[in-house]
Amino acid sequence: FITQLSDRTGVQLGVESTQIAKGLGPISFGEAEQFFRDLARRQVLAMGAHDATEIAKEQMRLWAARVEGNAQKDSERYAGASAT
Repeated sequence: FITQLSDRTGVQLGVESTQIAKGLGPISFGEAEQFFRDLARRQVLAMGAHDATEIAKEQMRLWAARVEGNAQKDSERYAGASAT
């Protein structure tokens, strides 16, 4: 799906789409598209100052931090909840 988005829009991923998919983990198509749009937006805003690989790796770090933060919030929210 990520490869198709890249091919359709002409946006350079900077890394293999399989590497991105593996890094993103089990996500929905909507989340994958959101990640791709963020990647494309940052490439446009960089205006050539950063290469696609650098941008993709940074986006992967940001995504991982966001996912980790959401998981931590979920565990804190449900901590101590009884399972009756």
